[in-house]
Amino acid sequence: MNVQNVPHTVLIDGSGKIVWQHNVYNPGDENELYAKLKALTAK
Repeated sequence: MNVQNVPHTVLIDGSGKIVWQHNVYNPGDENELYAKLKALTAK
């Protein structure tokens, strides 16, 4: 996947398409990931 930074989070939809990527970590980033997951599963 040619990832340069760790951690690197990749969110992939059911068809295998990358819909969101985020690298490094800051406190609170998990809230953004959670919101993206909710939006993706609501469809």
